[in-house]
Amino acid sequence: MGSIAFTAPHSQAADIGFALLKQGASAIDAMVAAAAAITVVYPHMNSLGGDGFWLIHHPGQAPVAIDACGTAAALAEVGFYQGMSSIPTRGGAAALTMAGTLEGWHQARLWHTAQGGTVRPLGELVAPATGAMAGCATGQQVNGKIGVRVEWHWLNPPGRWRFCD
Repeated sequence: MGSIAFTAPHSQAADIGFALLKQGASAIDAMVAAAAAITVVYPHMNSLGGDGFWLIHHPGQAPVAIDACGTAAALAEVGFYQGMSSIPTRGGAAALTMAGTLEGWHQARLWHTAQGGTVRPLGELVAPATGAMAGCATGQQVNGKIGVRVEWHWLNPPGRWRFCD
């Protein structure tokens, strides 16, 4: 095997993706495993309830883009917002989309198999993330940015939100 590299915004996720590449997994599967880990160790940047955007390049072929942004609710159309000064960002009238992350993983893996590649069982790819969750029982190290945000929200909770024990 030639030189390989793998990067992710958290070292645990990068280690998980890199280990899979060393074991012969595809870059697609390594990215799915790292993304699953990021939902645990770096949750403010990636989650199963979010969206995903893929840009895949296979040598000798044109790049492939996957837009895994979920669809908006059926009432999220211009007429629904007539008379409002802006689209609300919270509540029932907010134009939020359904999560697209998992469908993006699925589409990337389908594309890879259509190119003749193989994929590993999804359970094998998310297993390292469940191992990372073990750190949640004893405390998960967070970066300064999320630490500041959590502290701010803890000290300034909106009236409609409540923290649970």
